[in-house]
Amino acid sequence: GNLEDEVASNKKQISTLETDTGKLKEESESNKKIISRFETYRTKLKEEADSNNISIEKLTMDNRNLENKDASNKKQITTLETAHRKLKEEAKSDEQQISTLETIQSKLKEEAVSDKKHIATLETDITKLKEEADSNNISIEKLTTDKRNLVDKGVSNKKHISTLETETGKLKEEAESNKKIITTLEKDKIKLKEETDYNNISVEKITLEKRNL
Repeated sequence: GNLEDEVASNKKQISTLETDTGKLKEESESNKKIISRFETYRTKLKEEADSNNISIEKLTMDNRNLENKDASNKKQITTLETAHRKLKEEAKSDEQQISTLETIQSKLKEEAVSDKKHIATLETDITKLKEEADSNNISIEKLTTDKRNLVDKGVSNKKHISTLETETGKLKEEAESNKKIITTLEKDKIKLKEETDYNNISVEKITLEKRNL
C-alpha cells in the first residue's frame, strides 16, 4: 500500500514537474522573444547614439565654423570702420581744401577787379597826358609861328623872342617828360593786363580743381 501511495505521489510530482517544465519552456520562449526585442531595441539605440555622435560632431564643427566666421566678420567690421573713418577724414580734408581754394579764388577775383580799376585809371591818365601833349604840340606850333612872324617882320624884340624860346624849350621838355610818363604808364598797363590774365587763368584752374574735388 505504501508503494502505491509513493507511486501515486511520484506521478503527481512528475505531472507537476512536467507542468512546471512546460511553464518554464513557455517562459523561456517568452524571455527569448523579450531578449530578441531588447537586442533589436539596443541596436536601434546604438544606431541612434552613433547618429547623435555624428550630429554632435557636425554641430561642434558648425559651431567652430560660425565662431571663425564671427571672428572674420568682426575683423571685416573693424576694417570697414577704419576705412569709413579714413573716408570721413579725407572728406573733411577735401572740404578744407575746397574752402581754401574758394578763399584764394575770391582774393584773385578781388585782385582782378582792383587791377581792372587800376588799368582804367591808367588809361584815363594816359588819355589826359596825350590830350595835354596834343595841346602842347599846338602851343609849340603856335609859338614857332609867332616867332617866325616876328623874325619875318624884322622886329628887334630880342627879349620877346628869348621869352618865346624859353617857353618853347620848357614846353618841349614837358612834352618829352610826358612822353616818358606815357611810356611808363603803358608798360604798367601791359604788366597789369598780364597779371589779370594770369589771375583769370588761376581762377579758372582753381574752379576746375574745385569741381574735380
